[in-house]
Formats: sequence, C-alpha cells, structure tokens
Amino acid sequence: MAIPTMQPGVWKDWDAAAWGQALLRHYFVGHDARPVSRLSISPEELAKAAGASDGEAAPARDAFLTAVRCSAAAFRRHLSIASLERHAWNRHGPPPFLAYLFFTCFAAASLDADTADEGVFRERLRQLLGHHEGTSYALGDLSRLWEAFAAWLEGRHDAGEPYRTLSLPDRGRATLIGYSVRLAFPRREDRLKLRALLAASSAGPAPTVPEAFQAIARARDRFSTDFRHVFDRARAALASGRDVPELQALWSAILEAAALADRRDSGDVRIRYRLLAQEDELGRLEPFVVTAGVPSGTRHSAQFSPLDEPFDQFDHLVCATDGSTGLIANLLLMDALADKVPGLGASPISRAVRDGVLLFRQVDSATWELAVTRPTEGKVRALVQSRLSDAFMRLVSGPQRHPREARFESWCEVAAFDVTELAEARESTAPELASVRCLQRIEIGPQLQLVGGVRVDGGYLGLSGLLPEVYCAEAEHASMFRLSEESGKRRSTHIATLEPVGERPGVFGWSPGHGDLEGPYVFAGTRDGRVVAPREVLFHSRGLSHDYEYPTDPARWLVEDCSTDVAPAGLASEIFLATGIGSPTRLPAVDALALESVHVLRNRSVDDNNEHDRLVEALAAILMARKGIAESELIEILGKIVRQATGFAVWGIIRGWVEAGYLDCLTRRQWRGRVYFARRPQLVLIPDADLGSIRVVLHGLAPYRLRSAAREAFSRAGATPLSASSLSPYVPAPQAWRFTSVEHVNASIAEYRELGTVGMREPEELVGDFDSAVSDEAPLPPGYECQRVWDWAAGGFRRAHGSAAPDEVRIECHTRSNGPDRYTIVAGCRRRTTLSRSWALLDGFRLAGRRAFTPVGSVAIVRSGDDGPQVPLPIARVIGLRAGIVGGPAETATLGQHYANATDGPSARRWLLAWLSGSRADEQVARRFAWLRAATDARGLDTVPIPADLRRRLRGLHALPDALSIAERRIPRHLLAHVRRAVALTES
Repeated sequence: MAIPTMQPGVWKDWDAAAWGQALLRHYFVGHDARPVSRLSISPEELAKAAGASDGEAAPARDAFLTAVRCSAAAFRRHLSIASLERHAWNRHGPPPFLAYLFFTCFAAASLDADTADEGVFRERLRQLLGHHEGTSYALGDLSRLWEAFAAWLEGRHDAGEPYRTLSLPDRGRATLIGYSVRLAFPRREDRLKLRALLAASSAGPAPTVPEAFQAIARARDRFSTDFRHVFDRARAALASGRDVPELQALWSAILEAAALADRRDSGDVRIRYRLLAQEDELGRLEPFVVTAGVPSGTRHSAQFSPLDEPFDQFDHLVCATDGSTGLIANLLLMDALADKVPGLGASPISRAVRDGVLLFRQVDSATWELAVTRPTEGKVRALVQSRLSDAFMRLVSGPQRHPREARFESWCEVAAFDVTELAEARESTAPELASVRCLQRIEIGPQLQLVGGVRVDGGYLGLSGLLPEVYCAEAEHASMFRLSEESGKRRSTHIATLEPVGERPGVFGWSPGHGDLEGPYVFAGTRDGRVVAPREVLFHSRGLSHDYEYPTDPARWLVEDCSTDVAPAGLASEIFLATGIGSPTRLPAVDALALESVHVLRNRSVDDNNEHDRLVEALAAILMARKGIAESELIEILGKIVRQATGFAVWGIIRGWVEAGYLDCLTRRQWRGRVYFARRPQLVLIPDADLGSIRVVLHGLAPYRLRSAAREAFSRAGATPLSASSLSPYVPAPQAWRFTSVEHVNASIAEYRELGTVGMREPEELVGDFDSAVSDEAPLPPGYECQRVWDWAAGGFRRAHGSAAPDEVRIECHTRSNGPDRYTIVAGCRRRTTLSRSWALLDGFRLAGRRAFTPVGSVAIVRSGDDGPQVPLPIARVIGLRAGIVGGPAETATLGQHYANATDGPSARRWLLAWLSGSRADEQVARRFAWLRAATDARGLDTVPIPADLRRRLRGLHALPDALSIAERRIPRHLLAHVRRAVALTES
C-alpha cells in the first residue's frame, strides 16, 4: 500500500481526511522499531504534521479545528461503530475517522486558549467544536475505534510496510475515553504543572532550550511517571545531539505552556525597559534605553525624558541630567546603571550585559533592538566584551570577520552577519559562552531558514539576484514548489532544485540564470526522500503600482532646503514644483557638450540600462510596502544590483538619484538616521523658449509598467521622445517627450489620466539669503557630543582629534540618539550651526576661502573628490530639469573623481556659482548699471539692439535690476562697449 504523501504548502485548505493522512504520516510512518505509546497533539505538532513552520502553529491549529468541525450528529457518527462498517472503511487504506480520533487526544490534554481552564473532557470537546451549550457526546464506541486503528497498524507493520505500531495504554476507570486521555502527552495535569512552572520562571513566552530543561529538571519529581520518562529520554537525546520523538513532543508541550503562562500574566504593569541602538556615520552602534512608563516615587539619578515619537509603547528616554544618552550607555555597559534606574536590574537588559554579549536585530529602517533570545532568522550585529571576543568569533562562520573597537571601553563590535552563521555555544566548543542566553538555541528539530534577500510586505522581493538562499542544516537537498489554485483547491508544483553553496554547509542557492519569482511558493528541505523542514514564502517582483508609502506625519521629518537649511517634509519636498506651467527654458546643445571635458552621456534613461531598471523595480516593490528604506539597506541593495556601485561612487550615486527625483531623503526630527522614500511619479511641463513646444518629463520613481504605459500613450499622441542625458554613468535621466503645444499636451493627458501634471519654479524664486540658512551663535541642545570633524586634507569627516588652529575653519558634526545630527562651523570666535550637512560644508568652504565648485565646459559645475559640498537639493532638481541633464558622480582622466551638475546655459551657471559662494553684487557695480540704464534713456541717439550673447549674460545678473532692464532695451551704439565691460567686471 502507498504511504500517504502531502503537497507542501496546501494545508490551509485541508479537510478532515487530509489531516488524518498527515497526522498518520507524522506519528506512525518511519522505521523506528518502537511502538508509539503517546501522542503529543499540540498546535506546534499540528504545524509540523502539516509541513508548516513553527511560526504557523496557531494557523495550523485553526485549520485543523476548521477541518474537524461539523454538526454534533455528524461528529457522533464519525466516532461510532458505523465508521467500522465495510462500506465506510474497506481496511485497505487508513481509517477515514483518524482526524476525529486525533482530535479527541488534542481535546483530552489541551491547554488551548479556549479550554485552558475547563476541566471536563466533553465540555472541552463542545467548546473546541463550537457546539451549543448542553450538547452531549456518548462516545460509547471510541475505545473500539482506537483498537481497530491499532490492529490496522499492526497488520501494515507485519506486512513489511514502514508503519510503527500503536501501544494502547490501560484505560483505567475511564473505559470510554481512557485511550484518548492516556495517549495524550503530556496529560492535562502535567500540562497545568508545566504552565505554572514556566510562569514562575524568568524565561517568558520564549524560553531557551537550556532554560526550559533546567527548570523542569529542578522540579522533575512534581510530574507523573510518564512525564518523567519522556523528559529523561528527551534530555539524553538533547545531550547526544539526536532527534527523537520524545524530544519533539516535550518541546512542543513546553512552547504551548510557555505561551499560555505568558498570556495569563499579561496584566503585569511593571515599568518595562527596551535597549535600542542606532548607527553613527561610521557604522558603529549607539545604544540607548527607552521605557514604557516612568518609575514612581523618589527622585532618580537618571532622567526620564518624554518622547515626541514613541517606539511602540515605549514613550520615555533614559538620559543623563544634560539630556545626553552617551553617559547612560557607558554606565549600562559597565553594569553600573541598575542602581540609578529602578527596576532595570531585573530586566533582560541587565542579564545580557552581565552575560557579556549584546545581540541586536533590526526592527525598522534605522533602529536595532536588543535580542534577549537568539533570533531565528535575519541579520544581527553584536557588542561583545573584549575578554569574550575570541570565543564569540569562533562561533561565527562564513567570510572571515574581525571585531572592531566599539565606542565603549572593554567592549568590541561585530558588524552585521546572518544569524545562521552563528553556531550554538556549547560547553565543548565555547564554555565561556555556554550560559549566554542570547546564544542558546530556542528551537528543536530541523528548521528551514532564509538567508539574505529583501523582506517586502510579509514576504520577499522576487527579483533574480536578490532572492534569499535557503539554510537547513539537516537537509541533503532543497527544492522549491509553486503554489496555485485549481478548482478551488491549492496545488503545489515543483519548479526548481536549489544547489549547495560552496563552503557553507546547509546553505542552498540558485542556479545561474534563474528568473524572477511572483506569488506564493514553498521551500522544502529533504533528507532520504522525506521533507524534513518546509517554509511557505510570498514573493513580489515588479511593482504593480506607484502609490508609494510616505510618512504619516511629514512634519516629524526634515528635508534639505534652499531658503533655509532644512524644512519640515511634505510641501518642502515639492517646493521646486509649481501648479502651473513655468517660464521657458533653452536646452543646451547636447551634441556640442559631448565634446567637453565633462562628458554628457546620451541614452541614459532607466530603460537603457538593465541594472538601473532592476534597481527601480526593487525600490518600487519595497517602497510600495514600506514607509521608507534605511540608508544601510539602500547601500546594500545598490551594491548587489549596480556592479560599479563601490568605493567613492556609492554616496554620490545615492545623492544623484535623489537629485534626479527618484527618491526623497528624509531626516528624523526627533531621532538620528536618514531614511529614503520613493517619489510618486508625475509629469513636469517645461516650455521651450526657442521652439515654442512643451517638454514633458516623467519625474519620480516610475516602475516599468508605468513607463511602458506612458511611452505607448504618448507615442499614440504623436509626441517626440527625447534622448535622456546624464553627467554620470550611474544616474539615469528621467524619460521626456516633446509636444507641439500646451493644447497637444492637454489632449494627450486627457486620454492618459494616470499621472498628474505640474510646472517648475525658477531657481531665483526658491533661494533665500545665503547667510540666513546657517544660524549664527545658535547653541546646541543638551546631550550633543562632537563625533567627527571635517578633514580638509583628506576631504571627508573624520573622528575628532584635538582642536583647530586659531586661523582654521573647523566643521564639526555633533550627535545624540534622540535628535538629528547637527553641524557647527567654527571660524575664530564665531560659531554657526545647521542641521544640514550640505549647508555646513557650503558655509565652511566659504568662510575658509575655499572654492567648492569649479566651472567646466560651457554649462557644468564640478566638485572635485568623493565628498564635499552639494548644490542644495531643490536647486539641484530645478537646474537638472531646466537643462534636461541630470548630475552625479563620475571619473575621467582630466578631472579624476568628481561630482557634476549641469545648468541650462552660461548665465544660469554664473548665477548659481555666485549664489553658492554667498557673493552679492556690491554697491559700485550697482551704481555703474544704474548710470548705464539712465544713459540709455537719452533720445535721438543712434541705438542698436543688445547682441544675443550679451543679452543672455545680462539676464543672468538676477541681483541687479538695472542690468535686467538694459537687457530688454535698444541702447546707444557708443554705450555697447561700456555695457560689455560692466558685465565682464561683474562676472569676474
């Protein structure tokens, strides 16, 4: 007879017969010669029987109960002698009533939330089945069904089939339900004792394996003989590294009891503490402590500062009297904080500090939290006491790593790595770490975990090259199945076999050329032809929408501005756009520019480069599902997709994509860290001064579906596609089209309603007084510490050492955990402060008399090196749109590494350079142009029009109204040379 098989991942739709087959296979199929004498039917075991992950125990329990629920009459019929009749069961296959038999064991010992305090077996049956109060169940034939099932198993076993037999226990006085009650493990009275034991321990809802076994060992004599027998066998198997049924059954019971113990005690209102961390610009962890509530009573040595932006329910920050968190972190890691913060000594945080290993996992786009138990999946990073660092690094496999010095004395830091690379700390391999709680195992038996990949909307990004690998230490092979719906039933189809990955035991990866994935799939780790660990995963590939998530309250975030240093996000992110059509522009002659030292690259749209297309799709899929992406994750994804995104280019590429309008970079108003959000696509309308036509730019992060739809719609409308031009090979230009008129645009957009339209403002409208962007003598709020100083020789921020020379301009970066970075520009006794890195560098370069930007060619400005000042973001976006050329990082033989921006002409560039340097038109120049304007008013003289080249230069002198007036006049011929001379002096 064929052994029952199952399709991975389809258990959510199983009926009672399918559950009976799965539980038969789970408990009774195998070559173990020992008979089965107990059945542990808990939510965790139901998940294993279904091929679900441990995290799906509750859904598996719900699916099982749904399958067996039926009317009271039908339930009584399933467990009656009628089920043994030949027309109901021919004896060739398994009994059709198996699911209902197993259900009686589940109910017999269940501490299920619905029946945890209900002691009457039949009443638990009624509650779990959802029947009306007073429903009765005779169950007179239940024992005969168990005996028939045991006889069938013995017959299959004697016939040489791989079935284990069933040893039925003594029913005792319970002649009807005795088998169900005594087969169930643990028995209900043992489960109640186990729940009480775990509630009294400090393990919480997720005990580690050593904690749970040690707690039971200390109270072993309280339990029944049967429980002690199972516990002793499980403990021996654990010590020898074997996986036996007793170990699985006991651990399932422990998890169920721990969860119920935690639920019963959830009313505890003690002050709760949480250790979080953020990264500084050097990538080091900066821990800080937050609390849910504030201790009452006497004054405390530490302060509890209310948070405007709580972390979940944690609404206060523990800080020193000056508002800083650095001292608190130092005291914590010296184990000297518990005396100053009530209740902290009893928290898991203090236990972890005393253990000497702090393991952090990422919780959002910019924050890490202390993992009080070992995470099962994902990246972690660690702070480790220096005395334990060698032992800790012996546990970490994979690429060779070295701990680096942390910000705290006697501690070192280990950069992020996947938790599957962290071995269990055993007495035999790392005795110094065996008692460290966060390194102890929290799972029993085979597990399938995913390594790497990009988490998106409850699943993973399905783009080839960014797919997660599979880790299953117990598996010989790993396969993937596609899930689908057929006739209302779920089906799984094998589509790929993953390959072992080099020197990484237990890791399976993708063969070259594997395509993208979309929809639900199941990974299955197999051994000896059996599935040992499955995992259902939902994949998302190309974005189907562009309605990206944005902060719920933009006022809590800051963006770079140009009239001030920063402004609240929201309207400030759109400040460079206008509601109507802006003033006309002239596109530079790209063909001529291509010959200049700053090369203009043509055909550089997202569609012209496969790497850029995949990056857009990845970001679109992520940012449709998430509110923002952390800078560190953005860098990681960029490096995986864009092969040349290494070294100096990384930061410049990100800045270039922001300036080109694909992303917004937001800084938290109350916390550290930069987070990137996708800009929703829209059409920017730009009139062309010479041709009278309209240029339409698709601005924002437009996924392939939207770009394709726009191309088709505008092609039908007769629009002319324009070449996408960029100054950087790493930054694609947005797609653009030329329409003959405004009416042409409106007619086309009326047909294509998917995008809104906006205009573009003039740069001069946006800017404010250069000096007002950076505040004079503004004191730093409490708690800020100087971490880095601009190194003029190296061209970047470096760790602060010493003080500046008396005549040197010093640009300092100050940080604290609960606030954005702040920059101070020190020039002699003058101190100026700003929240913007770009504005700090612009102001510092100006005060130091250093030129930040150099004009190159006819329209470009260049900043040399891999770091330095940037054109403030709204202006960078406007000039790029006006010129039809995006900027970004590049490297040439002539200029070396540099960052370039383009303007739409020489006069625009002259204005930009003057504004960026903070220069103003002096009074002598203003008087000269006032005299020239008055002289042009003389009548009767031989007048000539202003030549075109001179008119453009005059129009570029925006700070001189008289010069702008002269540009639009005819002037006496003899004054022409004087005007040229005045313009040249002004521009010099």
